[in-house]
Amino acid sequence: MKRIVEMVLGIIGLVVSGLMTLVGFFAMGDSFKRQLLEHQKADPKVAPEDVMKVADLMGKAGGLLVIASIIGFVIGLIAVIIIYKNRKPLLAGLLFIGSAVVMTFISMFIALLPGCLFLIAGLLCLLRKPRQNRA
Repeated sequence: MKRIVEMVLGIIGLVVSGLMTLVGFFAMGDSFKRQLLEHQKADPKVAPEDVMKVADLMGKAGGLLVIASIIGFVIGLIAVIIIYKNRKPLLAGLLFIGSAVVMTFISMFIALLPGCLFLIAGLLCLLRKPRQNRA
């Protein structure tokens, strides 16, 4: 049985997960803090302490996003490889669902899009049955 839909959803989830990793690295970087401080200088109503609190919070959230998306990417890649070889769709489905849950909860629902893609792919792996050949 061909599992093209599951592979496509998994690959799209891998791409989005990789993009989430880049976003997390950007949020952790110093250039993001500098941009926030420049924006604060343009708007004198905002206190510098508030800007630094937001920058620190974004840095911590960026770290969680990087960790979650790397874990999800690795588990999702393993699941895509398993489903590509069409050996164990049950195992691939469980890996997809596991990576969706881990990514979504570790990132505090920031990585919801790749999590939903992996969840749909995992459910399809578990629920689609091979066709019976009729004689």
